[in-house]
Amino acid sequence: SQDPGRLAAAWHAAPGEAFDFSEGSDRLEVKAAGGGAREHYFSLVQVHPAHGMRVLVASLLAEALAGGTPVKRLLAELRGRLATRPELALRVERIAAQSLGKSWTPALDESFDWQRAEDSLRFFEAHRIPAVPKELPREVSDVRFRSDLSGCASLGLEEARQRGGLFEAL
Repeated sequence: SQDPGRLAAAWHAAPGEAFDFSEGSDRLEVKAAGGGAREHYFSLVQVHPAHGMRVLVASLLAEALAGGTPVKRLLAELRGRLATRPELALRVERIAAQSLGKSWTPALDESFDWQRAEDSLRFFEAHRIPAVPKELPREVSDVRFRSDLSGCASLGLEEARQRGGLFEAL
């Protein structure tokens, strides 16, 4: 991020929220996939947001890699980038611990291929993601589905930033 403080402030307060980041009418959902397939799980609200809401999905390929970048190093880097905003650094630590759950201690030592993740980062407009129809029978709720984004038009980082608002901070 070119503005980590802004994104830290926009990060969800609880891991179960529909979107990872929100500011005003902008939403950013981050999805990671292992292997070579860019396939992710979505909820209906993530691809069919409320009227007036702008939603981008950040998709990256995350591969476990012995000797790669451990989660604790990523958190340390974030602490450093948020050094002038200690309240946001603590917020990030708290939400990361909540997201990792009871297995947070061993999860901090898990390592990933940072370069692959960075190189594979793409952004997708929510309305372009293959999805189930928005209109469902009244009796159906809490719809989740898996979508393959490999054939979808994506945005690069600069194109996503040009969308303005929260997306400038990417």
